Amino acid sequence: MKILRVSNKESLSLGNLEKIILMYRECFLEPPWRETYFYNTLLIYFEKIFSIPNLISLVSISDEEEIQGATFAYPVIFNKEINEFLEKNGVKDLHKIIYLAEIFVDNKFRNIGLGKLLHNQRLILSKEQGMEFSVERTSPASKMFSIILKDGFTPIGGMEVMSLKNISGTQIMAPDARIVSIKKI
Repeated sequence: MKILRVSNKESLSLGNLEKIILMYRECFLEPPWRETYFYNTLLIYFEKIFSIPNLISLVSISDEEEIQGATFAYPVIFNKEINEFLEKNGVKDLHKIIYLAEIFVDNKFRNIGLGKLLHNQRLILSKEQGMEFSVERTSPASKMFSIILKDGFTPIGGMEVMSLKNISGTQIMAPDARIVSIKKI
């Protein structure tokens, strides 16, 4: 296995970008998320992510050259919603905070420590970029939430998000709880 840093979407072949988008969609269709994403919506989302300055983008690839998982992190100043939440909760010096935006692992490569490895690597790279704190927003029911708590993150507070959910085969807009946590790196 190898972890590759991907600096922009052009450094991914079109086929690998498609695989990452499809993996993301499948991962977040599972509990606790149950979120439904359309491919074109995700393509636009990933194009936006790849345009963010100082992006940390990591892709895990197996020895057989199969994409196993990926993560994206970027300076929190590029996420208006998280910025406003942090300011409302008294967090200052936003230009020194990295937002740990996404992390996802293909189902067949889970429970071998890959998510934790990707998480740790993005924290190391964040510190190398001069970031002093990292922020994560996730579902309290997710495996990632327990990982970040064990890693020393402190919950700041909760926020409600609306997302398109797949519930018993029906797609509906529904509220969902997220916990925002912070850690000095």
